[in-house]
Order: sequence, then structure tokens, then C-alpha cells
Amino acid sequence: MPIAEAMTRTLPAAGLLGIVLIGGVSSLYEWSHQDAVASDELLPHKSAWLNLPGYAIRMIVAFAEKNGAGGKSRILGPGGARVQPGAAALANGALAHAFEMDNLTWPNTGVHPGATLLSSALAVAQERGIGGRELIAAVVAGSEVMIRIGRATKHNNETRGFHAPGTTGPFGAAVACGRLMGFDAERMRN
Repeated sequence: MPIAEAMTRTLPAAGLLGIVLIGGVSSLYEWSHQDAVASDELLPHKSAWLNLPGYAIRMIVAFAEKNGAGGKSRILGPGGARVQPGAAALANGALAHAFEMDNLTWPNTGVHPGATLLSSALAVAQERGIGGRELIAAVVAGSEVMIRIGRATKHNNETRGFHAPGTTGPFGAAVACGRLMGFDAERMRN
């Protein structure tokens, strides 16, 4: 089943879970109270996973594992599952972006190449057995395109209501993945 179709099938359940988490998490779990976390030895070390972004990430990773099984691309992290490239790119991009651990450019152009194009390029490279040298070249090419588009917008996508990585990232990821897949100029333009 294609990932987009699978996502629409799980959207109602995810929405209900989100309502519960946003509206009532403090009454459901003891660890959502600051005093309980402060008095427990183990919980402070797991705090990154005991919050809303942590739940969203685990939900995305579980979705990717279930709907993308059977590939050669790995979801990053200890014991990460091997899944289809699209599922790995989705999970790894979400992991990088959710905790704001993605990279930036300076001067700021509003792009996050690590979260948006590295996750896609890495998934394609793993699936096709492509080595690190080719992966780095593809990431550099994709980053160049992303950064140039970001600079051309003068980093004002946000003032227009758009999240900049969402408007520049698809172009960078397409260039990086297209390079890894051996696209010529005509296929790259298409």
C-alpha cells in the first residue's frame, strides 16, 4: 500500500490520540507532572520521549515500520528497522526536525538540509547500495539548490504563511535523490 494512502487510513486514529494528548495528558499520566519527574531517577533521562513531540515521533516511526516494511533503508536509532525508502525518509526527517536538531545555514536562508534532503538521500542510497562518496556529492548538490532557493526568497516565506523548509526542501531532496538515481538533465527537470 502506498504511504500516502496508508496515512489517510490512520489519520482519524492519530487525530483522536492527538486530542487526548493535547487536552488531557496531565490527568492521564503521573510523569506529566513536574514534581513526579523531579523525584524519579529514570524519568529525567527519558524526558525527550515523554512529551507531545516524542509521542508524535513514535507514532510516525511506528507508522513507517508498519507500512514500509521490507526495504533496505534504515530508520536511524538503536535497533532501527529496515523499511522502504519513503518510510525511512519520513521517519528520519521527522526525527531530525521534531526536536529542532536539524542544521541551518548562515546567513539564515530558512532551510534545513539535514532534515529535508539528507533523510531522503540517505534512504535512496541505502536502498540502492550507493556509497558515501556519491551520497555526499548528492547532498551537496541538493543543499546548493535548497540554499539558492532560500536566498532567492530572501527568507520571507514565513511572513507569507509558509514554513521555509517545506517550500525549499522538496527541491533539494529531488535533486539529491535524482542524482543518486542517475537522472540526466531532462529527467531532473521533469
